Amino acid sequence: IPAALGRLRNLRAVYLSHNMLTGCVPAGLRAAAQNDFAELGLPFCGAPTATPTPEPAPDECTQHIALGASADGAWTPGCLSRSRTIYGAHYAQYYAFTLDRRAAIELTLTSRTDTYLYLLDEGGRIIEEDDDGGSGFNLQARDSGIRITLDAGRYTAEATTYTAEASGDFTLAITRPELAALRALYHATDGANWTNNDNWLTDAPYSEWYGIHTAEDGGIHTINLVGNNLTGEIPPEIGYLSDIKNLLLSRNALSGEIPAEIGDMSALEVLLLSNNELSGSIPGSLGSLENLQELHISRNNLSGSIPPALGDLSRLRRLHLTVNDMSGGIPASFGSLYELRQLSIAANDLSGGIPPELANLPYLTHIYLWGNNLSWSEFVSGIDGMAQLQFLDIGGNRIDGVNILDEIGDLPYLTGLGLHDSDLTDADLAAYMSALQSRNLEFLNIGGNGLADPQTLAQIARMDTIQRLAINGNDFGGELPRAMTHLALMRLLYFHDNAGLCAPSDGAFQDWLLNVRDVQGDTCSAGGAHAQDAAPKLGDTSDRFALRQHAPHAPDRTASEQTWHAWGMPEPPH
Repeated sequence: IPAALGRLRNLRAVYLSHNMLTGCVPAGLRAAAQNDFAELGLPFCGAPTATPTPEPAPDECTQHIALGASADGAWTPGCLSRSRTIYGAHYAQYYAFTLDRRAAIELTLTSRTDTYLYLLDEGGRIIEEDDDGGSGFNLQARDSGIRITLDAGRYTAEATTYTAEASGDFTLAITRPELAALRALYHATDGANWTNNDNWLTDAPYSEWYGIHTAEDGGIHTINLVGNNLTGEIPPEIGYLSDIKNLLLSRNALSGEIPAEIGDMSALEVLLLSNNELSGSIPGSLGSLENLQELHISRNNLSGSIPPALGDLSRLRRLHLTVNDMSGGIPASFGSLYELRQLSIAANDLSGGIPPELANLPYLTHIYLWGNNLSWSEFVSGIDGMAQLQFLDIGGNRIDGVNILDEIGDLPYLTGLGLHDSDLTDADLAAYMSALQSRNLEFLNIGGNGLADPQTLAQIARMDTIQRLAINGNDFGGELPRAMTHLALMRLLYFHDNAGLCAPSDGAFQDWLLNVRDVQGDTCSAGGAHAQDAAPKLGDTSDRFALRQHAPHAPDRTASEQTWHAWGMPEPPH
């Protein structure tokens, strides 16, 4: 192809394919916006090359800009790269910039002629380059753009229009890290289809973006997108939000793994990811969140072992990992969580003994370990020393309930007890019934134990403070004691799945039952047989609870686990 064609300054369209051309395409033809050069399979003549370490640009041609700033420059013959030449002419302009931490940057180059951008590291190696088109930017055919995330360090951008005589406009913008994170979150979770995306990715202040709350200085304090129809994966760029206090993304359909970069969010105090479809293991990097006070990742599909690094969260008050597929043991490092108030790791596949160190945590008030494969350990014998304990649910493990009953007599604040599926007998309960009646229990689950003695029910009917009671999955028969109508505080009663147990059909009992908000079980007919249900059957009730707790994506569990999950767990803050 004759080199002279490259000197036709006003040439705009060149089509040369389907011939037998050889050699190279004259460099000057790059300016032709309409071409079929890709079909030729030939290189451009004198293709740009760079030395391994480019010669630094003169001071007057170099700009050092800090994080969050930008630089704008025009192509001028005076600021030319000494490293890039073609036919003896310099054709590139330098801009140097530094980052003091990981951030996203955008480079653009616009010109009346062809453009090319290079991004180099401190050693002069090309990290990224872009010819016309701009790597996803909406640029004109002759413009170039690079969008990339870089670690802290010094970088050099080279912008070229290939001819020293040409002019062009060069812009380097180092995006504020929080803006890069918000953009990534929006695009990665299908922001266009969120329930509410008001003002996202607009020029409005962050305080006007839906779900974003700002501090007095204008910085982002909280991102609250709970129940907002987020789908897709949490992007790694979320780690740029190193200054926010609360990240609340529960009750969505987020999938994929929890990004390790969340461990970079050093100011984070509350992380709420419950009720999603997250999978994989819990990243150990979460253990570096030294300010974290609440970690809620219940009701997902997480697997693997619990990382011991979570024991480094010295300010943690609430840890909720319930309803996942975690395996292995409870890390002994949890004994270092001095500030812990609530520990919930129920409905997983954990095994081994419960670390006895947990019994020494001075502020622990709520323990939920039900539905695992945990075995007896010295922790059980240490329960009696947990003076602040208010709620203990340890049912559905390899621990006899009678061993627990033997240890709770000295706990002054205990109001909730879960001993379902714990091999309890009527004789066991009879031996401890007086102590239970004196405890002012508000919550009691003794389901799934094969209990059958009507006296057990009669004694329970004397617990005036009971508000939530589960006796389902036993062998009780006949009618519920009419004395239950004296339990004025009752708000939830499960007595289904027994050997003929039903609610009396007389008006007084039925009127009382209507005041109990959640009921699961049958009403007796006049002849003592079952008549209609006093409430929906288990499946319907579980569905109703799932909707109330916004957990449609929780893993499948047994019926008893679903039922207990529905009301045995305190809801995390939203």
